[in-house]
Formats: sequence, structure tokens, C-alpha cells
Amino acid sequence: MDCKREVKIVTLLIVHCTLLGKGNSYYNDIQFGYTLHTMTCKVKKVALN
Repeated sequence: MDCKREVKIVTLLIVHCTLLGKGNSYYNDIQFGYTLHTMTCKVKKVALN
């Protein structure tokens, strides 16, 4: 999958949850998932190069 596209989706999720104020635990879960995802993308790029 395309990393940039996935990051956009995750960013939209974070913005959406922030606006709705779903609560910190939910927000932190998404932030953790986002961090994990960007790290995975970076590792993939390094591995491919």
C-alpha cells in the first residue's frame, strides 16, 4: 500500500477524533497506531533502498 495515502487517512482520523473529543484514550490509541505506521513505512523505504 501507498504510505502517503495511508498517512492521510490516519491524519484525517486524528483530526476527526479531536474535533469530536472522543477522549484521550481513543486519541492516544490512534496516535500510537500512526507512530507505528510511520515507523514501518520508514523501515520499508530503507529496506527497499
